[in-house]
Amino acid sequence: MNLAYHAPLRYTVFCAVITLLLLAVACQNTADEPATTRTSAVVTGPNPTNTPVPTRTSAAVSVNPVEATAIPTSTPKATATATLDEQLELDPGALISLRMESQVGVLLDEFPEEMKERVTAELIAQSEEMWRQRAIRQVELTYNRLHFRGFAYAKVGVPDKGQLPYPPPEQWQIELDPAGPAVQTIDGHELVMINYTFRSTLLTDALSPGQAEAALAQVGGTWREPFVFPADPTMILQRTSNACLNEGGFPPNSYDSENVATFYDYTCQSDDGGVAGCHRTTLPSFSCQEALNFTVGTVDAVLEFEHLEWDEERAAEIRIGQVTSLEAPDLLVVGEDLENHRITYRYFPADSCALQEACVGAPGWRRLLQFDA
Repeated sequence: MNLAYHAPLRYTVFCAVITLLLLAVACQNTADEPATTRTSAVVTGPNPTNTPVPTRTSAAVSVNPVEATAIPTSTPKATATATLDEQLELDPGALISLRMESQVGVLLDEFPEEMKERVTAELIAQSEEMWRQRAIRQVELTYNRLHFRGFAYAKVGVPDKGQLPYPPPEQWQIELDPAGPAVQTIDGHELVMINYTFRSTLLTDALSPGQAEAALAQVGGTWREPFVFPADPTMILQRTSNACLNEGGFPPNSYDSENVATFYDYTCQSDDGGVAGCHRTTLPSFSCQEALNFTVGTVDAVLEFEHLEWDEERAAEIRIGQVTSLEAPDLLVVGEDLENHRITYRYFPADSCALQEACVGAPGWRRLLQFDA
């Protein structure tokens, strides 16, 4: 049975009158006070809002990538600058092109000297698809930096940076150098390398480009995001331990050899620990770039973004799925992601959160099914 309390009418009227009097006094006091302006502290560092918006690519912002560390927790909320109706009057959406020239290879150092000549010949004879898949593995290493970009720049004093996520892999194009692979020496390491060009197009709404990066607000605007990759993008954990893995914002022990692309951050330093730092479990002996130079060699590359003219036909070509809502987030369950799963073994101590949350039944070694969600 529901019970409700009803105050007498006279008491209710009395309370209402008192409330109105108090509001009137408060409004008068507010009107008598001079207006104040909030000021923010000036942040020294590159100012992204001053980036030119040319028709060709402009110079990269001078940021020391070694000091930047992406901290994956939550993305800073961008402030909308126009209503949906205003957005649709300008353009129904936006097209952002992505382009990167890089090179990728296979490390020869780990093969016995008497095998290198034969291994080199076998690698050079490999199919284009093998090299294309290796290039894709290198491109995937941009994930952490692009998705948690705001935190990486904020750490070096550059505000107002948002996500610049890469498009779905279905939209990726990898063009291999027709000259094919060849033997190179990088940072003292011998590899079979091939040049490639990555291209893709990101379909989004008209406002998001400017919210993520001021230089991309207008058609013709460009932005260049620097990266440092391992020349051979395989076995990163086995070769460099956790030197290149940014655990910030993730539960401890989240990384393994199979999900390195989610955590790869070339800016990680050896002493960057703690909950918000790169390393939550163990501090490595070297920074990421030092570890890569010691073990496999590095490749510098720049991922170029450009705000293209709106093209309805091009948008239809690259659109994945159906638009379900214009007035709210257009969300759909991506069931295919559940296909990425594997069995792993992990030790859980008695004080593990997994025990408190009933994810495992008892401390000790447990066999787990891991999957993307």
